[in-house]
Amino acid sequence: MRLFGRKDGAAPEPNEGVAAFWSWWQETRPQIDAMLDAAEAEAEANLQAEAERPAERPVERPSERPAEPPAERIDSGDGISATELAEFERLIQGFDAPEAERPAGTEPTEGPNQATAEDAGTAEEAGAAEEAGSSGAERLAAYLGPAVAAIHPDLVGEIVPGRNAAHALVVTAAGDPELRSLAHRWARAAPPADAQWEYHPSRQANPRALALRLEVGGYEFALAELRLGLRVPRGTPRVDVSAFHPVFVMLDEETRLEATLLALDWLLGEDDVARWVGEITPTTFQPIDAVEAVHFPAVVADLASEYTEEQWAQLEGQTADGSRLVAVTRFPLRPVDHPLFDQHIAIALPYARADDEGLPEGRSLAALRDFEERLSRQLLKLRGGAVLAAHVSAERHRVLHIYADPASEAAAKLKELATSWKEGHPRVDVALDPAWTAVAPFLS
Repeated sequence: MRLFGRKDGAAPEPNEGVAAFWSWWQETRPQIDAMLDAAEAEAEANLQAEAERPAERPVERPSERPAEPPAERIDSGDGISATELAEFERLIQGFDAPEAERPAGTEPTEGPNQATAEDAGTAEEAGAAEEAGSSGAERLAAYLGPAVAAIHPDLVGEIVPGRNAAHALVVTAAGDPELRSLAHRWARAAPPADAQWEYHPSRQANPRALALRLEVGGYEFALAELRLGLRVPRGTPRVDVSAFHPVFVMLDEETRLEATLLALDWLLGEDDVARWVGEITPTTFQPIDAVEAVHFPAVVADLASEYTEEQWAQLEGQTADGSRLVAVTRFPLRPVDHPLFDQHIAIALPYARADDEGLPEGRSLAALRDFEERLSRQLLKLRGGAVLAAHVSAERHRVLHIYADPASEAAAKLKELATSWKEGHPRVDVALDPAWTAVAPFLS
């Protein structure tokens, strides 16, 4: 796996950065393909040299345990053994974030140094590096790192084996909800996938995850040795995870967490981690009833089967002034389910008839229900361009929170719909809110 990106500095306008990336990609793809071929040929040559190196014969002692038999060759389906696969990934890994942004304690196993925009940001500079004898992997990093950073400095790019193509280019927000919509717009603007490349806006589950090994804080982190304590709190659509690995006792807390997050992404896929995983706690001891990591996707799939139909939840609380508040929210409510909906549309409707606690009743309650029915019909006409996330009633006002794709006509259509409200002057506020902070108390 190759990583690149995460540079400090101001980001360009999203549409401008995405369009510029894909224009650059089309122009430089022949050079990128050549660099990738060179990196893989170099890794294959290193593997061959390693295989031809005479093995040292260990000196047996009576007190020592007998040597274990050679590892069985497990064919991955394409003629590459699990051992060879791990060695290949060890040799080509290293397109990591620049030093200032790399998670503490994590280092590529034996990869090339990461090139930054200051080091090599143009084809000419990359060509000069090639003439100087740099590897194909280094030249690839010099090309791709600055290109991803130009979209946004906090995006992370990776090259991994593809599902249907030979390779996948992934540009991910790496768990940052503020950037998820940008990563998905990048993927939506991608060219059609072909035999060589496919494109993803988040890390995909890796079917070979348990064969992967990486170096973390100077220690080998094998996913097959990861053990997970899994707990589903009553009435919640989340799995809380306690993670243990033998090397965790040698690592600091931040490094343990970074390694755990990366492992969960490989096992489940980044979006499903955001969707179904709650608290994540790396531990230095094996949790009671811990299971092998291979069982994690099945546990999550079982939980997800309980939420296949649309559900709503009613919540109660108080306003800052102590008035009663009632909220009705989609459940589960998760921005990851609607990654392009980063435009928040708040429709505030004052109502005339209310009870002693300021909540709607009588004709006003009927009028609000009628408005919501018309709102639902309008959202259907937008053909998936917007979604009602929640509505909150308190102090003689109901606020409806809608999230939409800014490229849709949702804002204009809903402003027009709001003018039909007769019980006072409605207000419509439209703002970008990619992390859905306006409904943060209701996020699942």
